[in-house]
Amino acid sequence: GIEGAIHAIRQRVAPTDTPPPPDNDSAASQVDSAPTTQDNAPLPDDSVATGLTLIDAHHGFNELGRLAMLWTVRHHWAKGARFAFNCYRHSAQLILHSPGRAATILHSKEGVTQGDPLSMVLYALALLPLVEELRALDSTVLQPWYADDAALHGDPQRSAKVFKALLEKGPDRGYFPEPEKSWHICSAETELAARQAFATEGLTVQFSRGHRYVGGFIGSADTQADWLQPQVATWAAGVRALARIAWRYPQSAYAGLTMSLQAEWQYLMWTIPGIGPALAPIEAVIWDDFLPSLFGADALDADLRELLALSIQQGGLGIPNPVTSADACYAASTTSTMLLTESLLEGTALSYTAHRTQVRLSRTQARATRAAAESEILNQRQVMANQTVKNRLERGKHTGAWLTVIPNTLNGTELSREEFRDNLRLRFGFLPLQMQRHCDGCGDRLTMEHALNCTKGGLVLLHHNDTANEWGDLCAKALTPSAVSHEPTIFPSGTAASDRVDADQGCTSRGPSIGLDARGDKGVEGFWAHRTTCIFDIRITNTESRRHRGASPASILAKEERQKKDKYLDTCLEHCRHFTPLIYSVDGMAGLETQAAEKRLASLLARKWTRAYSEMVGFVRARLALAVVRANTLLIRGTRRRGRTLRPIFDDGAGISLAARAWTL
Repeated sequence: GIEGAIHAIRQRVAPTDTPPPPDNDSAASQVDSAPTTQDNAPLPDDSVATGLTLIDAHHGFNELGRLAMLWTVRHHWAKGARFAFNCYRHSAQLILHSPGRAATILHSKEGVTQGDPLSMVLYALALLPLVEELRALDSTVLQPWYADDAALHGDPQRSAKVFKALLEKGPDRGYFPEPEKSWHICSAETELAARQAFATEGLTVQFSRGHRYVGGFIGSADTQADWLQPQVATWAAGVRALARIAWRYPQSAYAGLTMSLQAEWQYLMWTIPGIGPALAPIEAVIWDDFLPSLFGADALDADLRELLALSIQQGGLGIPNPVTSADACYAASTTSTMLLTESLLEGTALSYTAHRTQVRLSRTQARATRAAAESEILNQRQVMANQTVKNRLERGKHTGAWLTVIPNTLNGTELSREEFRDNLRLRFGFLPLQMQRHCDGCGDRLTMEHALNCTKGGLVLLHHNDTANEWGDLCAKALTPSAVSHEPTIFPSGTAASDRVDADQGCTSRGPSIGLDARGDKGVEGFWAHRTTCIFDIRITNTESRRHRGASPASILAKEERQKKDKYLDTCLEHCRHFTPLIYSVDGMAGLETQAAEKRLASLLARKWTRAYSEMVGFVRARLALAVVRANTLLIRGTRRRGRTLRPIFDDGAGISLAARAWTL
């Protein structure tokens, strides 16, 4: 609604395109269908001096007439009338606490309650008769309303009459305009005539060449630049502050920029055309201060900025360049609010269903256009890169779920400085900072491949177990804790395996060798089907190992899945159980079987928690991605040296005191 109102005013103030002259038939039809005032006066053309009046109201939400609101809701929204009546049939209580004295209770019989999710809807319905009455008074004056922010655009004389009528009729509805705090925006040539028009109606308003309007700006280019400059300076200072935070808390700083701060200037990109060059100071701070601090580097290669501007789904960081992306944002906003803008300009009824459909389609088209452009950039980089870089860029499109979470210690989504920065640098082909030169477990030179593959010290096993435990925990939440078992045997306990297993060789009569004590990682009852157990076996593989050189990441994961299924699937099916391999790369890319299992788990969670399926898919992927990447820092920086331990062996409790004495020595 805000964007549509701003676009409608901009089209009335400064039309961008001049339509071709119509033929006689179309011209006649336009004249017949043109909206008129009560005295049949046609709409003013572009040659008439117009202005925009921004009306300020006194405590809009708190002074709304409650009885009039309930009456209007009963006639315009019958389905919600009973709920609104139950919420506002009694006076709202405001409790004031004073130290050492009894609390004072104030009863409020007017307005809508702050924090009520229906307050905006009820407020708009309460003012709807007032808006309709003003529009019937003079339809040539454009009157966009957003909550208590009203605006009048048209001939100053007509706007002044409508404003005076609002002063007379507004208090009956609990709307109290304040002319002294209202602004009229016009050009210098028409200001004198506008002053006379408002003075004739006894109104004292302030005059300006431009002013802030519902978060955007309406006015001349000079006043817009004067208003925008301190805004940009404030945002640049905010990014600079986040850059200082990023040295110690990179995940929090990254979340603060991508999920909060950059949305402020992106809103202006949606509502103000051609704003890109004015945002250059913000881009300078992002590139010079924030991104180097995020990576823990003094400076970054200029060629990397284009990649970091891509969305996370395309292997980037989701930090677009505001200078280059402003025009696309404004075009997408204009298209999505097209029906709302036309309704305001032409005075026709708005179909909410059609408007929502238009918004959804335009957003989908804008995302598809942006994704196609980003995919083209990524393809160009892959064509010019070697196989290692190609594989890394390909994995980057599937491994960014851990970047989308809000760090929260309670929810277990917080990463340490080393965990976040190590995986961020690996995502874009940098080595982690301050790595040891040699492995403390085997003494070999500590490269990234060696750190992720070295089995000394059991760190690789911890990496595997962390992911398995995370999967089991999510399955316990989706089903029940009793439905999840740890390390289930491939051969069920008590089964007669003699007809299938050679006792001397300890292997199956067909297929790969499987020991009698073969186990999976997690068993889940009722995962794929009711009263049927599914055994999950997890593997974390380094797709950049020497044995995988020359193969794509997807083919490597598919090969690992086939190996697991060839080994265990037939045996599990023979005992009426399912088997699903969970294969991840070290940076979190999942195989096809794993993706299907994640979606199934998300559907179970969505059904149990009554949440949206898409939300649960993101939740599952983010939790598992965090479990995978969190252990990478353990492999890179963890110690593999294990001290000598004393392990006395006793068959009973007779030697406990001796063992305790030996351990103290």
